[in-house]
Amino acid sequence: MNFKRFGSVILSFLVLFSFVFFVPTISSQGTDGAESHVYYARYTIEFHYSSTPFSSTETMRITNSTFNGMVNREFTVQEQSTTYVLSSGNLKEYKGTVELTLGTNGTVYVSSPAPLVEVEVTSGSQQEIAWAGVPSTEVQGYAYVNGSGEVSLVFLNGTGTTSESFNVSAGKEETYTIDVYLNVPSFQVKETNTREVNVNVQGFERYNKGDFIYENSNVELEANNTPFSVSTSYFDGKDVPSMVWSAPAITFSGMVGYNASFMMAEFFGINGTEAGFVRSTYVSNAVNFGGNLGNFMNMENLVEHSSVLIVSFNGAHVAQGRPFTLEVNGMPVVVQYDQGNVSTTVYVNMTHQVYEGTLVEVFLNGVHYVFVNSSNASTVQLVKPTVKHVVINVNSTQRSAIEADISSTGYAVFNISIMNSSFVIYKNVGGHLVLLNSRDYFIADGNVTVFSDPAQQYYLVYTSNSSSSGTQSNSSTSSTSSTSTSSSSTSTSSSTMNTQSNSSTSPSQSSSYPSSSQSVSTSQSNYTVYIIAVVVVIIVAIGIAYLLRR
Repeated sequence: MNFKRFGSVILSFLVLFSFVFFVPTISSQGTDGAESHVYYARYTIEFHYSSTPFSSTETMRITNSTFNGMVNREFTVQEQSTTYVLSSGNLKEYKGTVELTLGTNGTVYVSSPAPLVEVEVTSGSQQEIAWAGVPSTEVQGYAYVNGSGEVSLVFLNGTGTTSESFNVSAGKEETYTIDVYLNVPSFQVKETNTREVNVNVQGFERYNKGDFIYENSNVELEANNTPFSVSTSYFDGKDVPSMVWSAPAITFSGMVGYNASFMMAEFFGINGTEAGFVRSTYVSNAVNFGGNLGNFMNMENLVEHSSVLIVSFNGAHVAQGRPFTLEVNGMPVVVQYDQGNVSTTVYVNMTHQVYEGTLVEVFLNGVHYVFVNSSNASTVQLVKPTVKHVVINVNSTQRSAIEADISSTGYAVFNISIMNSSFVIYKNVGGHLVLLNSRDYFIADGNVTVFSDPAQQYYLVYTSNSSSSGTQSNSSTSSTSSTSTSSSSTSTSSSTMNTQSNSSTSPSQSSSYPSSSQSVSTSQSNYTVYIIAVVVVIIVAIGIAYLLRR
């Protein structure tokens, strides 16, 4: 056997295997194709009544499609439309207890002593049909409730309908009593049709206007350039940061007017990831012909349409704390803080635990900073420091330092170029040097990013001999002077920031290496995988070369 050739084949296989094993996986969140759990319900219920001196006819047509499951981007459902001919029944009393349950995830359950033909849910200004069908005493459906709302139980009563309404809260089981007299008609199927419907799982782009559209074979309704509002909304049992687009629409098609309402609510979790959304449409119209002709001819037509899509993205996490609303770059932003975790409506590049809270680097038409804790949230100014090399007295010892002066009366962030990662930072407080808490600065892209709180003079002191101090001059105990100055440009921090973890309490102690445990970055772990992959490939390549040489 040719061992050299055999060894080369084996090592070549290992090289290929290492590439396969170390290919990084980058997960996406929100509408970029993440797997999501979907509740979907689409109902159209239509009553048609016509009468002449010789006969009368009443029909009901119900079109419905529902879905409950895991999807990615889009899914297909079967829609069924059935037309029934109704025949008058007998008057009967229905008395007993109604049980209503609205789940935290959008499920609706109703048990009623009287047979239901429809269950409507109203939350805020948005109305939805949670269920519609042949009268039944127990039904299940889907609807979105922003914490609390109203449920209307609709019963057939001769040629019309009767309803009972109750206030409800999401996540609760509630009971009520009813006592109604109804003439529930009998049903005969006239025709049935089915078709496939494609549904896209896609929300609106945050901080942009949205477009709504509803269309069927008879009418098309639009609400374009709908503005958004920011707030907290109910999502899966919690109040979370949200953006809401809502629009009423009244459209006339010929002589018929259609009333419509549209709503889209998107929910955001930790670090600005999209946790889910709700898309809801409600359309109705009523037409009555022949009412002025006495009993000669009369025709009535009532149509209600509703669709609701409730989406929860897999793996999303939300903070549960006090919400704050502030303005970033002229736009309203909701921030929610809970033990270091930050949920917000805006895109987040990075979060870093500072001494008294969390510093958040956000992107909203540019990079901005926000400071937040359990009692406060405010924007943070990114400033350019005036930098020079100086000598300062630290514990009666002269040390080379970089002085950074900033002009800010509130919280601020600034950057200083550094030579190595072994240093401490002091701030000037009333003429005295105070060691800056190590959480208040971190390394990114060859710079140290400092969170000001809000002192105006800082000193970076290297704790190893490998740094270059430049031209120096004498200094006093707490103030400095310099004969040589240099400038330092402010650089915007990237989305892959490492965190400087420094436990030093005196300038003679060295700070530790950057720690990733204090920063949140989706790409940081990918970089680690890249480095490991490169090292493995190099080692395998050396082994191949060694065998080939033999």
